[in-house]
Amino acid sequence: MICNGHHNSDLTFNSKYHDRPNCFSSKSNQKGDWLMHLNIEGGIVSKKNDLEIMLHSSNIKIVCLNEHWLNDDSIFILNSIPNYNLAHFYCRTASTRGGSCILLQKDLEYKVRDDLCAFNEESVFEASCIEVLTLKIN
Repeated sequence: MICNGHHNSDLTFNSKYHDRPNCFSSKSNQKGDWLMHLNIEGGIVSKKNDLEIMLHSSNIKIVCLNEHWLNDDSIFILNSIPNYNLAHFYCRTASTRGGSCILLQKDLEYKVRDDLCAFNEESVFEASCIEVLTLKIN
């Protein structure tokens, strides 16, 4: 199960840098990196190309983004990232900024965990929650 929620993070994606260790953090195992979390602090439209470059050259299967600052109408721009689907998202409606989302490689099966997302409250707890049904770590 993957639950990505809004929280304070010291990780910031800076679009000026493509150096892998400096621009993202990932959970690793012996078979490589497969999970990435980024607090992108808005501006995903300008940072999307950098994100695509990083993902293209990695084995990342799951991407968790916080502070995407998108709304329900603009969040689907993330579906244009090659080989990834927007699995679940939370966007603020009454204020700006915030938000969370989860991108998955297209070959992964999942289900949305609405039971966990039921606790969402804007500016307090903003979570995107899924259960990955198929995940092979090579």
